[in-house]
Amino acid sequence: MKSLKVLIYVNLILIMGILSSFKGIFGGNDFEQHLEIGKIIYPKNDNEISSCFNLFKDNKKKFKKDFKMLIDDYEFDSDNGSLTELLFSYGDWKNKTIYIDWRGEENEGEIEEYILEIIENKINFKNTTELRKKSVDIEQRDGKYIKQLLLNINKDLNVAGYEVLYFNIDWDGYGFIIAEKSEVQKILKISNKILKPTFE
Repeated sequence: MKSLKVLIYVNLILIMGILSSFKGIFGGNDFEQHLEIGKIIYPKNDNEISSCFNLFKDNKKKFKKDFKMLIDDYEFDSDNGSLTELLFSYGDWKNKTIYIDWRGEENEGEIEEYILEIIENKINFKNTTELRKKSVDIEQRDGKYIKQLLLNINKDLNVAGYEVLYFNIDWDGYGFIIAEKSEVQKILKISNKILKPTFE
């Protein structure tokens, strides 16, 4: 009898281990992590972001109806899009995120314009301005300049208590959001695979 109990106990441990592995493979808390981060980066829209994510998970038909604009105007793939893509596209819809092609800005200064629209505090773009002045005569859409530009913008934001966070999306460019430093630690503690502080 005792050996039977031991055998049952061992089997339970094995089953729990297998279930834990499947949870890691298939995302497990992935949905909750995305939703929790969504509520942090879009605090004024936490009810809507909850509705958006829950419908996307449980009722695609209603999702496509209620969030038609997200699909039509912001090109979110409601059938094959990932949760991280949904998180970014929702922010794009609300003018909270920005996407820059890997080559660089289409219009010089558009990143600073985006930042000033969403941050009430005045930002001194000292490092960014210096780089732009030095780079007047170089090719600014070669894929290299934009990387240095983003690093300099982040330096200027750090001084003001903000940071650039990049969405972990396999696109040909940079999708990012500006977050307060106090929020960054909360976000990365939830998951460092959804948003990351580097574009590499």
